[in-house]
Amino acid sequence: MLRSFVHEGWVEHINEADMITNHQLFGKDLVDFQYLLLDIQRYSEAELLGLSNTIGSVFLLEQKADSELLIARLRKLIGTIEHMPLELQQRFITWLTNIVGRKLKPGNQQDMEQYWMISK
Repeated sequence: MLRSFVHEGWVEHINEADMITNHQLFGKDLVDFQYLLLDIQRYSEAELLGLSNTIGSVFLLEQKADSELLIARLRKLIGTIEHMPLELQQRFITWLTNIVGRKLKPGNQQDMEQYWMISK
């Protein structure tokens, strides 16, 4: 299993087993999660929009941005979000409201929530 974590400034690959003392004693019985840390700030908006997928959308919205830029990016992602399978779209909108919504000014957050309620 490969878990990806978003981190600013560097990319690193980590094996969880290497963090456990005497991990060799467990042999193949130890679950060895591997982590890939990504610097999402290195991707341009055009690159992430060009992916037209969930990962590109999440990375774009997780980049540093003020409230106005975040709203502008959301507008650019509407087509991508609307083309997601319904179950994925619902999960994405929940994440969007709970995580990204915190970054917005109160008025913008309410506008975003109302838009998604209307579009469901």
